[in-house]
Amino acid sequence: MGLICKHDWLKDKSDQLGDLLFEDCQSEDEFGLITDLLDRFMFITAEQFVENINSLVLDIVTTPDIQPENTIVAAMAADSSADSSQYLVHHIKGKLQDAGWGNVEIVNTFGVAFRHSKNSNFTRNNIILVDEFVGSGRTAVGRVQTIRSQFHNANQEVNVLVKSVFASVVGVRCLTDSGINFTFIEKVNRGISDYEDSENIEHKINLMLEIERRLEPVVKKLNLSDCSLGYGKVESLFGIKDQNISNNVFPVFWWPERTAKAARKPLFTRWMGD
Repeated sequence: MGLICKHDWLKDKSDQLGDLLFEDCQSEDEFGLITDLLDRFMFITAEQFVENINSLVLDIVTTPDIQPENTIVAAMAADSSADSSQYLVHHIKGKLQDAGWGNVEIVNTFGVAFRHSKNSNFTRNNIILVDEFVGSGRTAVGRVQTIRSQFHNANQEVNVLVKSVFASVVGVRCLTDSGINFTFIEKVNRGISDYEDSENIEHKINLMLEIERRLEPVVKKLNLSDCSLGYGKVESLFGIKDQNISNNVFPVFWWPERTAKAARKPLFTRWMGD
């Protein structure tokens, strides 16, 4: 199959690829759309991910006007549940120390950043929120607003920054429009809207919506409608090897069931408990 020859990451997914192309696609146009999207897919190998994390660490330690002694690096996660941002902060601890940032404070959830700053008598008033991937941007904006409100209520100044390894164009726009200091290593375009001519976008979107109509509407209390075209209509084509796929990715690539609870062989796996 030509796609497998072109993309190494598909070589161990031949069964899933066949299921996607020959079961989910019911017309030549749908087949062509899925093929185009797979050609555009940004699949990150483990080696590439390490390189990107190293770039994120460099971005952190070269941020102007902040020092490790007055900074807290916080995962974007809200609680102790398994989260990619917590994996990220664990991964960068040693790298930050090697870069001369051994005195920075690192926390696993954004919600404790205020308390840790308070414990330092608010000398640590630079809060850097980090995540692997910013999709719609809504979560990141909400986290920043919460932290700013906490410091405001305590009559304290705070400088909140957001840094991610990857960011969708939708998320970049959302954070930028919100006036948030945001940097990222790689941008992820919308899979249809940023590639197709303006006169073709609606047609291609409608093709994808038609494919989605053949997927089971609700799985484990998760509504497909919430993730249509990718959560937040982000249209992401992005994944990291052996990691949980983002819900910002078109659900046709990870949704586990067709209508009538018929099982699928999705190209990627997403934990359906969150």
